[in-house]
Amino acid sequence: MTRERPRRRLPNASVTFLSSMQGRTLVEGKICDRRVTYVCDSVT
Repeated sequence: MTRERPRRRLPNASVTFLSSMQGRTLVEGKICDRRVTYVCDSVT
């Protein structure tokens, strides 16, 4: 088994949180650069 960390597989709680942060992530470039990088990737 290879050590792979799927970025698209997120828990329900995470998905809901990210969904709410999507708008904020796009507006604030800081979050995009620090923690929600995968969110920006999905949105972009």
